[in-house]
Amino acid sequence: MVHRPGSRSGDFGRFTHPITPLPSLSSFHHTSPFSLIGDGYTVKVDVFALGLILTELCVVMTDNEAAEVFNNYRAGRPNSVLEHLPEVKQFVAWLTNQEPAERPTCEDILKHPFLA
Repeated sequence: MVHRPGSRSGDFGRFTHPITPLPSLSSFHHTSPFSLIGDGYTVKVDVFALGLILTELCVVMTDNEAAEVFNNYRAGRPNSVLEHLPEVKQFVAWLTNQEPAERPTCEDILKHPFLA
C-alpha cells in the first residue's frame, strides 16, 4: 500500500478514535461494525461504507432516519428503505454483509452487473 498525503474517497468510511493524534476525515455515520469493535482497518471497511453511501444517495432521509437505517445495517437487521429499488437493495446487502470476508473486493464491485 502506498501512503500519500491528502484524502481519498475510501478515507470517509474509516472511523478513528477521537483521542488518536492523527487527524481523521472519517465519519461515524458511515462506519462499519468491523471498525467499531476495533478489529483494525481493511478495504472491507470502505466497502461497507460504500454500501451506506449508496443507500444515502438513493433515498432521501433525515439525519435521524439515516442513523436508524445505518445502525440497522451495522447490526445486521433488515431494512425496508430500498424496497422500491430491488437491484440497489441486493447490491447494498452484498456491500454491507456482516462478515467482512463475505463482502466483495473492489475488483468484484467493478465487475458487478449493477455497475455495467
